Amino acid sequence: MFYPYGFGFGSHWLLYIGVPLILGIWAQIRVTSAFRKWGEVRASSNITGAECAQEILQAAQIRDVEVVETNDFLGDHYDPRDKKLHLSSNVYHTPSVAALGIAAHETGHAIQHARAYAPLKARMAIVPVTMIASQLLPFIIIGGLFFGITGLITLGIYCYLVLVVFQLITLPVEFDASHRAKIILREMGIVQPGQEAAGVNSVLNAAALTSRQGVRAAESANGDRARDDDRVATAAVHHHRRPFLWDHRSDYTRHLLLPGPGRFPIDYVTGGIRCFAPSENYFA
Repeated sequence: MFYPYGFGFGSHWLLYIGVPLILGIWAQIRVTSAFRKWGEVRASSNITGAECAQEILQAAQIRDVEVVETNDFLGDHYDPRDKKLHLSSNVYHTPSVAALGIAAHETGHAIQHARAYAPLKARMAIVPVTMIASQLLPFIIIGGLFFGITGLITLGIYCYLVLVVFQLITLPVEFDASHRAKIILREMGIVQPGQEAAGVNSVLNAAALTSRQGVRAAESANGDRARDDDRVATAAVHHHRRPFLWDHRSDYTRHLLLPGPGRFPIDYVTGGIRCFAPSENYFA
C-alpha cells in the first residue's frame, strides 16, 4: 500500500481529501464563469440585484432583513446572526440576469431562516466546530509535515473531514435556495422565459454546487466580519418600484414565500415541478 510522506497513511486518504478539493475548485470555476457570462446580459425587468432582493423580501413578508453591499467579488451571502443579506457590488447595482439570480438565491436563504428550514438550522449548529477546524487546519498540516508528527497530520485530516461534512450539509441548503429562486423569479415576472430564464438557471445551478456562500455565512455567524464593516452600505428603500405581480403567482409560489402551517408532504408535486415543499414543522 502507498503511504504518502512515509507516515503510514493509505492512498484512500488522498481520495478523501483530493476528490472534495477538486470538486470544490471545479464548482467555483463554474459559478464564476456563469456569472461573468450572464453578468453581461441585461434583464428586461431593469431592476438591480438589491431591488430584486427587496421585492422578494417584501413579498415574503420578511421585514427584519437588511440588504447591504460588500466589495468582495462573489462575496454574496446571508448572515443569519444579524439578518443581513450581503450582495457584492456587481450584484447590488447591476440589472443583469446573473445579478438577479444571485440576489434571489441569497434571498432564498433569508426565507429559509425565517421559515426555520431544518437543513439550514443543522448547518448553523455545526458552525462553531467548522470554524475551529478551518482555523486550525493550516497550522496542523504544516506542523505535521515539517516536524514529522504523525498525530498532527492525523488531526489535520480529521479537521478537513469536518469541513467536508459541512459542505455536504450545505448542499441541500444551497439546492433549496436555488430552487426557490428559480420559481420566485419566474412567477414574480422578474425574469422572462427564454434567454433570461436559461441564464438564471445556469447561474443558480452553478451557485447550488458551491459551498462558498455557506462558508461565508459561517464566518459571519462566528463574528468574523470586522474586515467588512467599514465597506458595507445599507440598501436604500425604493418606494417607486413596480407593483408585485400577485395575479401571476401560483399557489405553490405563495407557499414558498409566505408563512403558514405546513400542509403538504415533503414530495409535493405541482405543475410538473417536483420539489421540497413545507414539512409539518417547516414554519415552526
